[in-house]
Amino acid sequence: MNILYSPKDILLRIAGNLKHQRLLRNTSQKELSMQSGVPLATIRLFEQKGKISLSNLVRIVMAFGEEEALVRLLEPVEVQTLFGDESRPGKRIRATGSRKDRNV
Repeated sequence: MNILYSPKDILLRIAGNLKHQRLLRNTSQKELSMQSGVPLATIRLFEQKGKISLSNLVRIVMAFGEEEALVRLLEPVEVQTLFGDESRPGKRIRATGSRKDRNV
């Protein structure tokens, strides 16, 4: 099933997941702020509205010891075409010379 999310939906879902992780670890927002180096007001804003910079998000994830999950998030994956590997073109060859030299 293909579900479409808005950017705000995604941010709020990530914020909710991290808040859930924080509560499971019995960590207060203030403790997380001290552990991560992210200001307390930023953590509160993130948990309420999903607003945060990427660098502060990384700091929070690292404070939880989950940086490997973040690094793996958008790793390249092998994509297979409908026609298999035979249909993939070889290395692309660029034209040489200038446009003036071509007889178009």
